[in-house]
Amino acid sequence: MREHVPVLNELEQATADGLRDGGSAVLANSNARAPKRNLELVKSGRVVVDDLSVSVQYTKRHAWIQHENRELQHPNGGEPGFLANADDEVDVLDLVADHVRSVLGG
Repeated sequence: MREHVPVLNELEQATADGLRDGGSAVLANSNARAPKRNLELVKSGRVVVDDLSVSVQYTKRHAWIQHENRELQHPNGGEPGFLANADDEVDVLDLVADHVRSVLGG
């Protein structure tokens, strides 16, 4: 059975590309801030673009605890709130707008 692959017009594709680039930028920034005990958490990070939305996720169960618990110590580097802090510093919509502008010729 073949997987359904949606056909996107140029603007939708540009938007999806911008979301992917923005999500990748957030993930890279988050990985730089994440606890680095054994890099297991960092290696579990991924960007998911679905339709015209993006999410940055960590698949390891302990990612949520590491992110939310402000009292944990990270002697090998890292900070609590690493994903939220990274998201605050990356303007995903600006990256999407750059992609859309390029399709529109501007």
